[in-house]
Amino acid sequence: MPQPTKCHICGGRLVAVGGYPVAHQVTSDCRIWQGEGLLAACTGCGTVQKPVTESWLRESRCIYAEYAVYSQAGGVEQASFEQDTGSSVARSSRIVEWVKHSGAIPATGALLDVGCGNGAFLRAFGLNNPRWNMEALVTRCRSSRFPA
Repeated sequence: MPQPTKCHICGGRLVAVGGYPVAHQVTSDCRIWQGEGLLAACTGCGTVQKPVTESWLRESRCIYAEYAVYSQAGGVEQASFEQDTGSSVARSSRIVEWVKHSGAIPATGALLDVGCGNGAFLRAFGLNNPRWNMEALVTRCRSSRFPA
C-alpha cells in the first residue's frame, strides 16, 4: 500500500484507513466504482481525505472522463432516505446536518468546495452557516491536463 502524503488542510501526517479499497464505492455521479484508492485520516486535525497518489490521479482521470452531474436524477441532487421513516431529504442537506450535530463546525470559518458540481452542497451549507466565507472551484473534466 502506498504511503499517504501530507494532509491537505494542516500538512499533518496521514494514516491510511484500512479496508477502503474493498469497500462498496459509488462515484459522485452515482456510478458503481471499485477502485484501488486510499482513504486516510490526519493525525493532526482529524480530516478524512483521499491523498493525491498515482492511484488517485489514475482513478480521477477515469471517473471524470465520462462524468455527468446527477445524471440518474435529471440534474436534481440525490435524495437521502431516513432509515426509520423513509422520508427523503437532499444528500447535501443530510451531510450538513450530520456535520453540524457533530459539534466540529465553529460559527465562522471558510469552506472551499473543489469540484462543486451545481453548488448543492454550498447552498445547503450556507443556509445553515451564514457567517462562513464560501468559495467554489469548478473542475473541468475534459481537458488536455486530464486525458481519458
